[in-house]
Amino acid sequence: MSVNETRGEAMAVGPTGRSRLFRGQTAIDFYGRRRLGLVTSLVLLVVTIGSLGLRGLDLGIDFEGGVSWDVPAAEFGVDAAADLLEEQGVSTDGARIQLRS
Repeated sequence: MSVNETRGEAMAVGPTGRSRLFRGQTAIDFYGRRRLGLVTSLVLLVVTIGSLGLRGLDLGIDFEGGVSWDVPAAEFGVDAAADLLEEQGVSTDGARIQLRS
């Protein structure tokens, strides 16, 4: 137990929250709040499954197969990249060309 002084009076205060936690003297009613936990879990589960159903998975190149090229260039656009690939005989049908800066 700890003692605090307020305005010259000694006031006894119970153990701090941290020490009660370590001693196992907590009074959290987990069993009484089980329905809240169950409802929260079910809502999160429905939101997760709904998100997967609506958006689907965005599988990257690792799962779909294909080729990724990183080309360093100062002035290079999407159209220039598509033209360059077609000049080399590479089809751009279904290709996703992205620019990063």
